[in-house]
Amino acid sequence: MLTIITILLVSGMAVISFIQIFSSANKGAMIINAVIFLLYCLIGFLLIRYTIRESHKDEILRKKAQEKTGQLKQSRDKLEEQTLEFQKSRDALQTRAAELESWYQMVVQRELEMRNLKKQIKKLQN
Repeated sequence: MLTIITILLVSGMAVISFIQIFSSANKGAMIINAVIFLLYCLIGFLLIRYTIRESHKDEILRKKAQEKTGQLKQSRDKLEEQTLEFQKSRDALQTRAAELESWYQMVVQRELEMRNLKKQIKKLQN
C-alpha cells in the first residue's frame, strides 16, 4: 500500500514538473525546469526503490514473526502435554507413597505387637 501511494505521488509530481518544462517563458527557465524534472525523476526512482525494499523487508519480517508464533504455540502445546504427564506421574507417586506409608504403619504395629507378645511370653515363662 505504501509503495502504491509513493508511486502515485512521485508520478503526480513528475507530471507537474514535466508540464512546467513546456510552460516556461524562455529557454533558460525551460532548461532549469528540465534539470529539475530529471533530478526529481532520479530522486523519485530512488524513493520508490527504497519503499519497495522496505515493503519486502516488512513482508519477510511478518512471515518470520508468523513462523516464530507457530513455533511458540507448538512449544506451549508440548509444554502443556508434559505438564499433564508430570501431574499424572506426581499423582501416581503420591498414591504409591500413601500405600507405602500405610504398609509401613501396619508393619510397625505388627512389630510392636510381637514385642508385647514376647514380653508376655517371658512373663509367663518366669
